[in-house]
Amino acid sequence: MAYIAPYNDDKLIYDIGLHAYLLNPNYVTNTFLEFNDSDTEWKQKQYDLTTSVYSFIRAFKSGRESQDHLEYELACNEELRDIIAQALLFQYQYASTTEGDTLQLQTGISLGDDKNTPTESIRGELMISMKGYKLLYQSGLLESTYRTPFDYSLYRVNY
Repeated sequence: MAYIAPYNDDKLIYDIGLHAYLLNPNYVTNTFLEFNDSDTEWKQKQYDLTTSVYSFIRAFKSGRESQDHLEYELACNEELRDIIAQALLFQYQYASTTEGDTLQLQTGISLGDDKNTPTESIRGELMISMKGYKLLYQSGLLESTYRTPFDYSLYRVNY
């Protein structure tokens, strides 16, 4: 695993204040061959995408040390950087095609059906794309245990 300082490229932009990567609009354009958001819409969506993905990952870690270690890994680990780029892209696709990420903003009232769903059951949901969830799960980012005192270098054989 290569560890380097956070940087900007054609996929991601590192936000020092958030301590998180934001999706680069060029990556969206190069992947989907279209980009229709205004600057203002994009800025809001860009932060919402990052907040959704990072909040979901952080929810699996507890304790200050685990959170700090996770922040460092997500910022500096090249392998995880690629996973974050793909997860953010999946989240963009999900948000743009289904608007499922706005579920927490809904009122729970369906006037057409004359039904009312308690808002706490709707807004308590953290909406993440299924593609993003599977990617994060398979990469090990959604484990509640993060570090162990076992030295894995003793286990691996170097050829």
